[in-house]
Amino acid sequence: MKLEYRELAYCMVAKHRDERERCQRRQRGINHPTENFLQAIACSINSTIFVVSSGASKFSQRRIDLSRQVANKMATPQISGLQQ
Repeated sequence: MKLEYRELAYCMVAKHRDERERCQRRQRGINHPTENFLQAIACSINSTIFVVSSGASKFSQRRIDLSRQVANKMATPQISGLQQ
């Protein structure tokens, strides 16, 4: 019983895809329906958080890249205008 709760906790913090898949395979092996349900929720919540956080980091990186491009475009004509 104690081991199953430890596996549930591990499932909740599993960050990488292979760990989540291992967790989902383990959840099928547990017979108690309540624990199986809780572990399924933990796996799906963790998957959602992982996807959302990786998407948010890509979005923020894209924003940074775009703001750098805009800053470079704005700075270039001013510098060339001063040189002429």
